[in-house]
Amino acid sequence: MVSLAFRIAFGVCSIDLFMHGPVKEQKIKCLPLIFACFAIATDEYLAYNVSLLAWLGCMLYDLYTEEEKAQEQVQAVAEPEVEGEPQVPESITKLLADAVEKFHANCGKVNCEGKEWKPCKETKDTRVENSSYSGLSIKRWRATTEIEGTRESIVSELFDYTRRLEWDPSLRCGERLETFPGGDLGDKILLSRYETAPAAGGAVSSRELVDVGVMKNTDDGGLFFVNVSVGDKEIKLLPSIPKTKSDPIRAFTHPGSGIKLTPVPDSKNEQGEYTKFTCTLVSNIQLNGWLMQSIVNSATTSALVDSTTLMKQHLYETAKKTK
Repeated sequence: MVSLAFRIAFGVCSIDLFMHGPVKEQKIKCLPLIFACFAIATDEYLAYNVSLLAWLGCMLYDLYTEEEKAQEQVQAVAEPEVEGEPQVPESITKLLADAVEKFHANCGKVNCEGKEWKPCKETKDTRVENSSYSGLSIKRWRATTEIEGTRESIVSELFDYTRRLEWDPSLRCGERLETFPGGDLGDKILLSRYETAPAAGGAVSSRELVDVGVMKNTDDGGLFFVNVSVGDKEIKLLPSIPKTKSDPIRAFTHPGSGIKLTPVPDSKNEQGEYTKFTCTLVSNIQLNGWLMQSIVNSATTSALVDSTTLMKQHLYETAKKTK
């Protein structure tokens, strides 16, 4: 016999594994959930052990089949090499085009699925909102604030990892893997790998992300950068992408994420450059791993306010030094 608290915790963990765990195939992960329900109902140690073994078996099966599927997908989408300047594979261009469209929609009154943005927190400087994400337990997040600096200096501080790592404690490391011409999508396409620092006192471990993003200077003097994670299909199409490691866990940026700078009127300097921008940040990141999504959702609001405030303060101090 086990305590009631253990039975409740075991049930909650089993449901969370079923809904948010690494096993993706519905039919496969139903089996250990059934075993878990049986264990809770009978309250037998053997049943609990069988349930745990079933979950372990499902994860091993999922790892094995995912590798096979990834190889099949790579073969199916493999594209011929082109001599000369490196080009972005067509499948990734399509991925980015979709991400750009969804990002601009997310900057409006409703998100790219037509769902309302709901206010979460508003401080003197920053407004944070979220909206639901169909088919996933994660939420879409949006933060809006005003920042200072020229467009060139802001790009340097945010997208040059050598500079970014000096002031942003939310990142553990980062590197630019490759730069491609932007083509019809923008000025340039950047392939980057970065790792987040552990959060919540170490309760949330470091996460690795490998994103491809398009940057474009807009005619009004502003800028947008839209990023999305590359999946299994794209890994072998870009040789500079490192192989997935078990540590840290690889998180995933869903389409619709990015940052937009809109010039504040009457903020031009003597050189005719805008020095203030309304900054809109949209985040659709799935952390993956062993985390209860409800806890992640509740912590994200404060994390966005803190990170946006830090960015705002750093850019203000940088702009003051260059005046």
